[in-house]
Amino acid sequence: MKPFTLFLLLALSVLTSCVGTDPAQLLEQGKDKIKTGEHQGAMALFDQVLELDASNADAFYQRGLSKLALDNLSGAVTDFSRAANLGSTVPDLKGVASSLNKAAQAEINSSTAYYYKGTAKGRLKDLNGAIADLSKAIQLDATNDKAYGNRGLVYLQNNSRDAALSDFDKAITLNPQNANNFYNRAILHYKEGAGDTPKACADWKQAEALGFKDNNRYYERFCKE
Repeated sequence: MKPFTLFLLLALSVLTSCVGTDPAQLLEQGKDKIKTGEHQGAMALFDQVLELDASNADAFYQRGLSKLALDNLSGAVTDFSRAANLGSTVPDLKGVASSLNKAAQAEINSSTAYYYKGTAKGRLKDLNGAIADLSKAIQLDATNDKAYGNRGLVYLQNNSRDAALSDFDKAITLNPQNANNFYNRAILHYKEGAGDTPKACADWKQAEALGFKDNNRYYERFCKE
């Protein structure tokens, strides 16, 4: 083989090797697989990223998403916790991990397990996934006031006002001692497009009476004459 040809082949081999071991490129390939639902393939790519860069917070986070999609709750807890400890910019990952840990400890396929999975997905802004899991929690236990309350909050984030109001009303009927639902329903009443200040103020006042700590600033600002 001619020296120039050998040199060219070696150069191409080195280039291919570099491309195949670029953590940033592997990470993007993994994210693409998540979008198409290829979670096993995505995790294999994130594993490669972490072999090359064990402190890559985004790789832990993305791998956690795939594990959650495959219902590997304990694995997702571990990855989200690692991502949070490594300084991930994704908000509230420790809260996500805490909710998933409770789901993992609950009875499989119970209302409680679906409630905590739905709560975690809501924190991750997976609104459709959150609604699906919280709806399943309600289907399994129609008295699960927390599931109604959290689904109402997800509906509110999704700008589904009527569905949110219905869930907050149901949650309050089931458990009139939960201040969070009064607070969230007050936000809904006051939210732009609703503008029902008297109802908002009544709910904020009740939330405060039930011990909601962050409520006073809204009541003082919007409800005091």
